[in-house]
Amino acid sequence: MPWRVLGQALWFPSRDQELWWLHTAPFFNSLLIQCGYQIHEQYHYLCVYHKYILPVLGLFIRPGIDPDHLSCFTPEGYPFELSVNFQENRSLLRLGCGPIGAFAGTEHDPMNKFATRELLVKLAQLDPNINLGWFDYFDSQLSLPAEEARVTSEQLIPHLRQTNEVAFDLKDGAMVPKSYFFVKPKSIVTGIPTGILAFKAMEGLNVDFGTSLSLLKEHLLPSLDGRDAGSPTTEVFLIGFDCVVPEMSRLKLYVCNTHLCLDNLRAFWTLGGCLSDPTTMKGLAIAEKLWNLLGFSDTLYDEVGVDKLPLTFNYELKLRGSAPKPQLYLPVQGKSDDSVADALTDFFKYLDWHGHACRYKRELVSNFPCRDLKESVTAQRWVAFSFTEPSGVYLTVYFHAIGGDVGRWQ
Repeated sequence: MPWRVLGQALWFPSRDQELWWLHTAPFFNSLLIQCGYQIHEQYHYLCVYHKYILPVLGLFIRPGIDPDHLSCFTPEGYPFELSVNFQENRSLLRLGCGPIGAFAGTEHDPMNKFATRELLVKLAQLDPNINLGWFDYFDSQLSLPAEEARVTSEQLIPHLRQTNEVAFDLKDGAMVPKSYFFVKPKSIVTGIPTGILAFKAMEGLNVDFGTSLSLLKEHLLPSLDGRDAGSPTTEVFLIGFDCVVPEMSRLKLYVCNTHLCLDNLRAFWTLGGCLSDPTTMKGLAIAEKLWNLLGFSDTLYDEVGVDKLPLTFNYELKLRGSAPKPQLYLPVQGKSDDSVADALTDFFKYLDWHGHACRYKRELVSNFPCRDLKESVTAQRWVAFSFTEPSGVYLTVYFHAIGGDVGRWQ
């Protein structure tokens, strides 16, 4: 396997990087194969992972090792995840990470502010298409100076003491970066609600999003940050964007609500009934089918936590767009991995995606050979869904990248 060949040839400057490789590279390599990447692409992406991503993952969490900084990607705080986007005739692999700086989690960098940009600068030297214009803009709007960051960090659970993070689409030999900025820290220190902060920052880009941004603001802002009395709070969680030239980038607003129910799903999907065109309504019907197959029921949490994941949506905005495109995120962590795999298999059958239906559970079992999927509840963490015409269904499964097959050199 390429992961073993590269690990033995390139080796590692620290025990932590070796442990990261042994606990993630076999799974990463398996997903590359399962998603149809050619052998040269497997070597390429694993080499980039080894050279650029491993050094920013920090300490490998294990008994006796308690890092200063924890990530929201996993309950344990690992700053790394792998996800697969399934479409009818192809699969695309994604890598997500929260790069960890040398002083992250300490008084010098309590909100882990610097490492993401440092990583992107290095990758931009390899790929001239990477553009940090929007990154620097949102950094100026949402990042905190050290003293404010220290005060804010004390009011957040350890897993949310984060300024930004990054994900990469592994596509056509490139690693296309998408960056995300957390909005809550700035809201805490200023007292300004997350919704007002987010829309002010997005409008400050001075980009022509057509009617989509004003439409989103008009119909979403009134429900944000506890403005709708008597309802669980809906907050802006993240602002995301592609790190490419602004003319080609998409802007995404992520919102979450601690009340998981079909009424909220429908309200978020349609912006409270504002979006009612045939494509939106067809997508909603399929989203409700997915909800039912996964066995969700009305659930209310008092707050968001590592084991209390909320109903989440993002709204995608494009230049000169007429309306935002919704994407649903359903938290499946806590459900039996076996039952989630069965539900997704049934969903693939419902879509007539018979290849994915035949392979999904078998590949999941092979990727997590050390887990009893009937007992495990964390191998699959999120299922994301969107729908457009003519592309159709767009389904992404986010996996726990640790705890699968642990590599051995022999």
